[in-house]
Amino acid sequence: MKERILDSLSLFGDAKISKAENALFLELQKELSLSQEELEKKCATTLKLLLHNYDFFEVSTIDKFMHRVIKTFAKDLKITQSFEVELDSDLLLDEAISRLLQNISGNKALQKILIDFALEKVEASKSWNIIYDLKEIGKLLFYENHYYHVHALKDKSLKDFNELKVFLKSETETISRNIIACANNVLELIQANQLEFSDFTGQRFPKFMLSLQSGNQKVDFKAAWKQNFDTAPLYNKSSPEPIKTLIDGLQPKFSKWFNDIKNAFNTLSFFKNAYNNLLPLTILNEIAKEISNLQGEMGILHISQFNKLISNEIAHQPVPYIYERLGERYRHYFIDEFQDTSRMQWHNLIPLIGNAIETENIDGEKGSLMIVGDV
Repeated sequence: MKERILDSLSLFGDAKISKAENALFLELQKELSLSQEELEKKCATTLKLLLHNYDFFEVSTIDKFMHRVIKTFAKDLKITQSFEVELDSDLLLDEAISRLLQNISGNKALQKILIDFALEKVEASKSWNIIYDLKEIGKLLFYENHYYHVHALKDKSLKDFNELKVFLKSETETISRNIIACANNVLELIQANQLEFSDFTGQRFPKFMLSLQSGNQKVDFKAAWKQNFDTAPLYNKSSPEPIKTLIDGLQPKFSKWFNDIKNAFNTLSFFKNAYNNLLPLTILNEIAKEISNLQGEMGILHISQFNKLISNEIAHQPVPYIYERLGERYRHYFIDEFQDTSRMQWHNLIPLIGNAIETENIDGEKGSLMIVGDV
């Protein structure tokens, strides 16, 4: 890449060479609103500047740059100076899963979790073989966007997950009973006031409560009458006036119980989702621990760890100190293929880039940033 940059600058800066058919030169000329002579002069000057300061001219991937930063801060991060970079996620994951399965004979809690996971697959009409699923779950550990969520669980034990499972099950049962109790209250109130189902528009409201009373939880609140429950009349336009007056008088109580049920269902849905994902999450956490142990024993660091380490530790260091440890300071940044830059990589670069474009050198010049990427 350096060679391509220097070759282009050399070509563009040579006034003796025709650029009439050079698409890149013509595009630059148009974009910068420069004459051919002006652009040739700029390219020649830039080439001379780069060659005279070649040690400060660097082209690298973001991962390679982060690797240098981590090498510099290895002691601070409590990792060996001679750590090796592991690029193969599958190899590391396979070894971690293999070790996890080898440990189940001496770990009854882990054994139960993996058996429950296999049974859950069977109930869903899937293969009982969990190896494929363990690999698919484990891949999440190498995605930076999931890092903070998984990292928050690193100190949790199998006992912690089991206690959460018991709590969620207890809460869902309590909420389910409360929903049935609210439905009972509504139906009892309708009966006590000698109202018929036919007194309500399309019998929708009492039938909905009857469904909840039977324990049906496959319901939603998308229907228009449910969306406007507090304001829309519950009765037919053709209903006698006494019936309308009676239902209007009961509307506040109906609304309270209806909203209580709606809120309860939202909470119930949240708890159920958490409960259903708890088993895979427990296994994911155990795989993460095995990977961490493997990396420590083998003196390796997966490439996905770079940005995480910097995010956790180095990001809190003063920028001049980071540059000092690196042994050089960058003032101009050009990031290509920016759409492939992860959020964590970008946040780790912000302090360095910010320092470059916000400060001046002794000549009063500020740094710069150029970002190029697909829309």
